[in-house]
Amino acid sequence: QAVFLIVNSGGDQVTTAGNSFQLFYDTGTRVRLYGRQPGMTGPTLPVRSAAAVYKPPKGDPVLLVAHQTIHNDNPSLDKLLLLPFQLEGHVMNVNILWRSLGGRQQIVVDDLVIYLHFDERKMYFPVQRPTEHEMQNLELYELSSLKPFKP
Repeated sequence: QAVFLIVNSGGDQVTTAGNSFQLFYDTGTRVRLYGRQPGMTGPTLPVRSAAAVYKPPKGDPVLLVAHQTIHNDNPSLDKLLLLPFQLEGHVMNVNILWRSLGGRQQIVVDDLVIYLHFDERKMYFPVQRPTEHEMQNLELYELSSLKPFKP
């Protein structure tokens, strides 16, 4: 099942979920989620490194690893957040400017270009949970740093 990583500059940290990301490393840290309005609180969730498979339009599938993510094991989540600010400190280029304004709508990590889809509301790209074989054999690209994210 494909899950969509939505590029969203309004979040606090990259989020991953158990149905689409495989645990790569658990930091041992837990964070409490809060809503946008005063008094809104959510669950306490682990901060982890997690991996997902991205299939570029051309070329072989690759393993994307997001470090320092808030990880939710809820299997019904099919839309997750990718915070461009968290990526910009680690990857080469995050370009989310509209094409009509000259933007490329892509994320560049080393020699990998992740092309973003745009449905006039959000930019996103599909990923899926890797198998054990994929975890061991696909080329790995890191989207974010192992260092704690402190904007």
